[in-house]
Amino acid sequence: MKTARQRSCKSVLQSPLWQCRELWRLWGWCLLRAARKHIISDCCGVPVRLGPGQAAAPLEVICAETGLSRLDLRQALTVGKEIGVLEVLCTPWGLRISIVDWQAVSLRGLCAAP
Repeated sequence: MKTARQRSCKSVLQSPLWQCRELWRLWGWCLLRAARKHIISDCCGVPVRLGPGQAAAPLEVICAETGLSRLDLRQALTVGKEIGVLEVLCTPWGLRISIVDWQAVSLRGLCAAP
C-alpha cells in the first residue's frame, strides 16, 4: 500500500468536506493524484489531457485506492458536486475529477510537499 502525507490547515476541519467521511477520503485522494500543471496522462491506454487540479482514473482504481465501495464513491461524488468542491466528468475510460478552486487550495499549501 502506498502512503503519502499532505499538509492541511485548520480551516478544513470546519468545511463541509469533514462532515462526510467518504467525501473526505475521495477529496484527499484527489489532492494526492491531481496534476500540478498541464500534463498528458495515460489512463487505461488512453492519453488524457489534465489541467491543474484534475485527476483521472477508472472507477475500479479509485475504489481500490480509496477503499470505498462503488456505492460510497458515487455518494461521495454526488455530495462533492452538491457542496461545490468537486466537478466530475464521466468518460468511456473512467472519471475525470476536478478540484474546484484549485488555485486557492494549492496556494494555501494544502497539497504542498512537507
